[in-house]
Amino acid sequence: MLNKEIIIIGGGIAGYTLALRLARYEKKVLLIEKGQMGGVCLNAGCIPTKAFLYGNQNRNWRESLESQSRMIESTRQNIEAELISLGVEICYGQASFSSEITLSIKEGNQEHNVEFELCIVATGSKSKLIPQAHISGNICTSSEFLKLEECPQQLIIIGGGIIGIEAAEICSHYGGDVTVLEAGNRILPGWDDDIVNMYMRTLKEKRIQIHTNALIEEIEDDGESCICVFKQFQEYEEKQADKVLLAVGRESYIDNLDLCAAKVEFSSFGIKVDKTFRTSNPRIFAIGDCISGEAKLAHMAEYQAFLLSRILLDRHYVKKEGMPICCYSNPQMMQIFRKANTEHLQISKKRVYRGNPTARIRNEQNCMIKMTADSVSHEITGFFAIGNGVSEFSGEGAVIINNQMKLEDVAYSIHMHPTINEEIHHLARELLEEAEQNYEDHYQ
Repeated sequence: MLNKEIIIIGGGIAGYTLALRLARYEKKVLLIEKGQMGGVCLNAGCIPTKAFLYGNQNRNWRESLESQSRMIESTRQNIEAELISLGVEICYGQASFSSEITLSIKEGNQEHNVEFELCIVATGSKSKLIPQAHISGNICTSSEFLKLEECPQQLIIIGGGIIGIEAAEICSHYGGDVTVLEAGNRILPGWDDDIVNMYMRTLKEKRIQIHTNALIEEIEDDGESCICVFKQFQEYEEKQADKVLLAVGRESYIDNLDLCAAKVEFSSFGIKVDKTFRTSNPRIFAIGDCISGEAKLAHMAEYQAFLLSRILLDRHYVKKEGMPICCYSNPQMMQIFRKANTEHLQISKKRVYRGNPTARIRNEQNCMIKMTADSVSHEITGFFAIGNGVSEFSGEGAVIINNQMKLEDVAYSIHMHPTINEEIHHLARELLEEAEQNYEDHYQ
């Protein structure tokens, strides 16, 4: 039986990032991937979505598909080359636990067992399905949608979260008519109301219809098209489309791992881990979308890989977390916030910046930033934005929130002019003056 120092199961962004970081410190790492290096994010999720949305806008669907395929293949090769250059051993096969300290690995028709000192599970997530539908020729998840040979002329999307809205934007951009069916009373649950409301205004200019409070009753695929029956406010409606996209969220992908053999606790939400990502088996850790209780986002998975590498190398630094979330719609939306002090009043202010010189040059109309802060300490507790390219604000937002910066810290900073991000210090200054005035009014 072979013996390995560290085995990582999963070659997505969590797995390969961790492998690279550990290899730089001369750790002997075996990385096992059952499919393609890069995981869902690179091959069937974040990256191809953005390639469709923000590639050469003059391309048609097929040209965009071919372009993103070349880019993905090149990126995949670069990841593999970097892993190999650092001495990471790569195995393409299916891994499952055979005991608390061993793995069984299937490579084609061959199978062998490997003993590990440490094992990290980073197997990612998969699309959630619904009982009313199974994946067929015209019913797909985001993975199949991003590989379609042509843009659907009529598309029904089940689910109005980030995945559904980004898919709607893609289809609309390439000339398709889109109907989004959302079970809740609004799209983008968990997002700031002001941001969502401004985004909804943009739909008048697009081929996107939104139906909220829409409960799916039945989806029929006759091979040529699909009929979706849904109930809305006790009334039944039917919609017909070329394709139906299931975008109701993602769930941990822990199939076929045989976690019970390794005595690793898990639930339907994923693998259970402690604050150091250690499972109930002290030799096994888990990070990324496969764990329970965390948002299933690529940047969270990459961050967890960074944290775990520091933990395993005994270099860990505890930091408060605020996680940015972006929707790559048109316009983009971004938000980051943390739990506020419930004993203090929270103040907020929003700033529509269509008068900003750069925004005027771009002819932006639906653009706004919003900030919330503690009225007593002036600590900034939330930062939200909608507009072209506002995903680029997410890094500054993370620095502000994670370092518990105050309104004074941002108000007294200097942003370049003319830029969109100078609106950040303008907003902080306005909110600071408002907070000071409220304090004076209250105590004088």
